[in-house]
Amino acid sequence: MLGLASCLCVDLATVPRGPSPRTKGNSTVSIDNSAGNLDAFVKLVADPRSTAAHSVAWLLVRAHDRFTVKHLPSGSYATYYQDMSSGYSDKSPPFELAEHRYADSTERRQYFTKYEITLYTRVDGNIQMTSINQDEFAAVDRGVTAGLHSDSH
Repeated sequence: MLGLASCLCVDLATVPRGPSPRTKGNSTVSIDNSAGNLDAFVKLVADPRSTAAHSVAWLLVRAHDRFTVKHLPSGSYATYYQDMSSGYSDKSPPFELAEHRYADSTERRQYFTKYEITLYTRVDGNIQMTSINQDEFAAVDRGVTAGLHSDSH
């Protein structure tokens, strides 16, 4: 069971089982349900445009909480969201996470994506979610048998 912390995080390098994590990156995806009134089951899906689409994290994001997935590499991702009360499901459009390294004779820098999705409507929001049925929500995990996982901080 998840705690009541204001920010829940999962480090994919420490998840013992569940969806196949990608643990070699520095990008993060935060799911913000801090103004939401309902608990949500969220799947972070890699390669959402391909037939190889698959979950890299399953998240239970309680009402009024946030959850951050860390150590994601560059690539295309989407979120699949299910309202735990009604069973209603949505998915986000695909989004890209990127990492860039820069080095010269005087300095080295690394840039990576910190992406945030809110599960509640915002006046200044910019993501148009698409309604999906239960078959599409479940299809991304055919053959995955592990349950929810979390690591509270």
